[in-house]
Amino acid sequence: MTFSSTLSSARKDIDSSARDKAKLDVKVSRLRDDLNEYRNRFEDIQRRRETDREHVQQFQNQIADAQSELEMLRARWKQLTDEEKRLLGDNARLWDDLTKARNDLDEETMGRIDFQNQVQTLMEELEFLRRVHEQEVKELQALLAQAPADTREFFKNELALAIRDIKDEYDYIAKQGRQDMESWYKLKVSEVQGNANRTQMESTYQREEVKRMRDNIGDLRGKLQDLEGRNSHLEKEVQNLNYQLNDDQRQYEQALNERDATLRRMKDECQSLVAELQTVVLLQMLPDVLWMPRLWLWLQTTPPTRIDCLPDADVHATTNSCANICARIVPRAWPCPNVERA
Repeated sequence: MTFSSTLSSARKDIDSSARDKAKLDVKVSRLRDDLNEYRNRFEDIQRRRETDREHVQQFQNQIADAQSELEMLRARWKQLTDEEKRLLGDNARLWDDLTKARNDLDEETMGRIDFQNQVQTLMEELEFLRRVHEQEVKELQALLAQAPADTREFFKNELALAIRDIKDEYDYIAKQGRQDMESWYKLKVSEVQGNANRTQMESTYQREEVKRMRDNIGDLRGKLQDLEGRNSHLEKEVQNLNYQLNDDQRQYEQALNERDATLRRMKDECQSLVAELQTVVLLQMLPDVLWMPRLWLWLQTTPPTRIDCLPDADVHATTNSCANICARIVPRAWPCPNVERA
């Protein structure tokens, strides 16, 4: 009875050790699953960190592009401002030229009036000379009437030739003066009109150019404000992403520290449990180590008639268990010469 109860107790201890080992295996498996989960979380955080870095780099590139475009628009705006100043200066100069042309037109008008007065004076002078010449002709005709016929005929022909020459010369001088005055007047009027038209066209072009420049400057100012707003928005987003990246990095480091602490704690617990299990197993196997050699010797020295009193299953189980335990443990406890024969 004592031997059967001892065997049952040993089997129970072995079953308990197997259950503890299964529990430890389950716990180790759970720890491995936790480790894999932490590893996956770590890799996920790494991927998110790389993605955030790419986003930050993309936003930084967008900010650099926006800043370059902003600098280009500022340079363009400065260029347009300088162009506007130049056009305003040209416009002022053209207005001065227009004023000068108008003054020249007024002066030319006054000169034309003076020349018309001179022409009128010359016409009156010519009329006076014509009258004087007619009076002289009449006087000569009167003298010719008193002179002989031959003399009268001679002077008549000479007088007619002189009158015709004087008339032709007068007509030529009057025609030439009229043509000169008309051509000079037309030339001056055409010059003044051309200057006025050119000045007006340039002034119109300058006004249109100034208007276009103002519209462009207004558009550029709107674009500049939009780009400044976009730049500030992107800077805020980059700042928020940096804050989020720092928070994620802190959480990641905290998770790593917690994981390391958990792993160390679990490792310590596992080592303590394994040591505890080994201690329990050794304590449970210590009685077997003490009585198994004696039981083996008893089986070897006991007559078969007494062994046959035991059940066959118990005999065979006891014999096999003793042989196995002695083969594994007894040689290290003390030598047993009959183990090899078993």
